[in-house]
Amino acid sequence: MPWNEALADISLVAAPTVVEAAGDVDELFWRHSDQIDRGDLKDEAAWVAASGLMETARLAFTNAAKEYVIGSSKRLERLPIRRPQ
Repeated sequence: MPWNEALADISLVAAPTVVEAAGDVDELFWRHSDQIDRGDLKDEAAWVAASGLMETARLAFTNAAKEYVIGSSKRLERLPIRRPQ
């Protein structure tokens, strides 16, 4: 529910690039959730592949939002996600 509320807020106030990037995250979230529900992510390699797509979409959203909100064209290379090795 909070994610859907955030999407609605973003749709009302953000630039089209931010709205599209948020939509890409949402689409991957649903695809990832469906894969989990179906049991398609059975091993670590499948999980890492699915998670990598989500992290890429989140990074694109973060960079689009960062540019829109604070006007920074300095793009992040990665998010502060540090999965144990």
